[in-house]
Amino acid sequence: SESLGSGNITDDSDIKLSQDQDGQISDNISGSGVVQKTGSGTLTLSGTDSHSGGTEVAAGTLDVDGDSSGATGQVSVDSGAALGGTGTIGGSVDIAGGATLAAGDAGHVGTLTIDGGLTLESGSTTDFDLG
Repeated sequence: SESLGSGNITDDSDIKLSQDQDGQISDNISGSGVVQKTGSGTLTLSGTDSHSGGTEVAAGTLDVDGDSSGATGQVSVDSGAALGGTGTIGGSVDIAGGATLAAGDAGHVGTLTIDGGLTLESGSTTDFDLG
């Protein structure tokens, strides 16, 4: 995957990450704004994130591989999108009908920690690799 730039991000509004190729943000995201992931690619967050405005996975896959325990806003995963990774999510997670929760990274066993609550709506899918 390609790096989507370098340097920490302060988000006090809205950030829309629309990418159809796989990408990675290894720097920190902070602030009170919302992060929205669109596009068919996989976005990997591997930094230490502490933004409080929430995260929406509207399309594609979001892999949380870093420490996002300080990111306390809700993570919403829309139908057709997926959430995975091997990191920590600080807020609650809502997996909509037609969306997927996949702990670990594609094809690799891993633990995804959710510090808040987890809601798996009717019609949602869980996809786990067992070692």
